Amino acid sequence: ITYTHTIDIQTPHTHTHTHTHIHTHHINGFAVLLPCPQALPLENKMKTPSHFNRIGWIAMSIVISLYSVFGSLGYLAYGTVLKGSITLNLESNITAMKIFFLLTKLFYSYAIFATYMVQFYVPMDFMEPVLHKCLNLHKLKDRFPTHHSAIKMAAENAFRAVVVMITAVLAVSIPDLGDLIALVGAFASTSLSFIFPPLMEIAVFWSSTDRKCLRVFSKLEWVIKDLLIVLLGAVGFCFGTYAAFYAIVIKFKEGTSSCS
Repeated sequence: ITYTHTIDIQTPHTHTHTHTHIHTHHINGFAVLLPCPQALPLENKMKTPSHFNRIGWIAMSIVISLYSVFGSLGYLAYGTVLKGSITLNLESNITAMKIFFLLTKLFYSYAIFATYMVQFYVPMDFMEPVLHKCLNLHKLKDRFPTHHSAIKMAAENAFRAVVVMITAVLAVSIPDLGDLIALVGAFASTSLSFIFPPLMEIAVFWSSTDRKCLRVFSKLEWVIKDLLIVLLGAVGFCFGTYAAFYAIVIKFKEGTSSCS
C-alpha cells in the first residue's frame, strides 16, 4: 500500500510566492507487516504449530483481500479528497445517511476499542519483564502473601492503560492524521520490512554452511543482496521520516487540522 504525501512550501519573494510540491511515497504495510512480529508468538501458542504455515497463508490472504477491496472502494468513492481516515469523509446532509454514518463510526470505534490491545500482545511480552524488574514485582509474594496476585495484575493493567493513553494522546495531538500514518509507515514499517530482516539473516546465517540459498547464491552474493536491501530501506527510512516529521511541524506552526 503506497501512501503519497504532498508538502506545500511557500517561498517568499518581493512580489510573488512560488509553490514547490515535494511528493514522498511511504510504504505502509499495516495489513501485511504489522501481523508479522505476532507470527512466532501465535505459532508457539497453537495446539498444532505445524499447521501454522497453512493457516497463516489463508488468514493473510483474507486480510490482504479485505484491505485491498475496502481501500480501493474508499479511493473510488472520494478520490483525491480522501483523508487520513475514511471516517473523516463520512458526511452527508441527508438524515438517513447521517444516521448510517454515525452507526458506522460507532461500530468502527468499538472495533478499535475491542481489538486495540491485541496489537500490544507482543510489545507487552518485552516490556512487562522490565516493569517487573523496575517495580520489584517479583518480591510482592514476600511482602503481601495474600494479595500479591491482585497487586501484580493491577500494576500490569495500569501500565498497559498508560501505554494506550500515550498512543491516544499522540494521535489526538497530531494536526493531520495522514501525517501520523506517514510517519509510522516511514519509521516503523520501513524498518520492519527492509532493514531488520536482512540484518537478521546476515547475523543468523553468516557462519552457516547448510543454507538452501547457497545453492543459488554464494555467501558473498546474498550478503551483497541483503546490504542493498538495507540501503534501500535506510534511504526510505531517512527521507520518509524527515518528510513526514517536517509536514507535522509545518502544520503545527500553521495551526491547521484535518480532523476539525
